[in-house]
Parts: sequence; C-alpha cells; structure tokens
Amino acid sequence: MKKRGRDKKNHLVLYIFLILFILLIIVSIQQAYKFTHPKRSADFSNNRHPKDHQLPYEDIEFKSRDNIMLRGWFIKNDNSKGTILLIHGWNDTKEDLLNHSAYLYKNNYSSLLFDLRAFGDSDGDFTSLGYFEKNDVLGAIDYIKSRDDINQNLGALGQSMGAASLVLATI
Repeated sequence: MKKRGRDKKNHLVLYIFLILFILLIIVSIQQAYKFTHPKRSADFSNNRHPKDHQLPYEDIEFKSRDNIMLRGWFIKNDNSKGTILLIHGWNDTKEDLLNHSAYLYKNNYSSLLFDLRAFGDSDGDFTSLGYFEKNDVLGAIDYIKSRDDINQNLGALGQSMGAASLVLATI
C-alpha cells in the first residue's frame, strides 16, 4: 500500500511539473510575439514633427533591401558638411530623434530620419530586433546615394536596436 501511495505522489509531482513547463512555454511564446510585433504608437504630443523645430523637411519613402516600404523625413541643410542617418531603437519612432536632428541642423548637417519596419509610418508586420532591420539601414544608404542633391559625406547614429541594425549593416 505504501508503494502505491508513493507512486501516486510521484505522478502528481510529475504532472504539476509538466503543467508548469507547458505554462512556461506558453508565456515565452506570448512574450516573444509581443516583443517582435510592437504596437504602433500614435503619439501626437508637442515637438513630434520637424515643423515644431522649425526644420525644413521633405517627406520621403524608399524601399529596404528586402523590399519593405519605409517612410521618413529628410532634413536638408543647404550648407551641409554631411548627412547623418538617425536610426531609432525598439518601440521608438523617427519622432524620437528630432532633437538630434535639430542639433545637427544647427551645426550644418543634414539628417535622414525614418521608421524601421513595423514601426511608425513604415510598412512591415514584425521586427527582428536588428537582423532584418539591417536591410532598412542599407535601403536608407541606397536612398541617400541615389540623390545628387544630398551631401554624400555620410555618418550615422543608432540608438539601441537602431545601433544593432547599423552594426549588422556594416558586416
């Protein structure tokens, strides 16, 4: 009788661990999905547009190297020493880099700000946290190189996932 009771107890412990393991898998999948499919924000607070910083801007769109349509702004300084590519981080948008763009403009640089895939105004359904976003960075560089009116002395600043995308684009 004691052995039979011990077997039931062992089975119960095994079932509890199995249930906990399945719950862990479900929560992990849910969190991975949430992390790679960010909600698009609609923050229209102050200072969220180049006009709010008195910056001359041009609405632009271009394709990433893997054909995702990306949208952003080109802030052109007529006395530009170069063009700086500004790349936002995870769960941010181009609007979060406007202060950097204003600073660069005051110091005679042009800047290109755009939303990475699945963020802001750009197309795309998911983010890879940098791996596929390298194609977005390369598409932005291709866009700059395609225009004769843009200073081709190129620099870049990436934040968080934007920095990872930038580094991956150089490899």
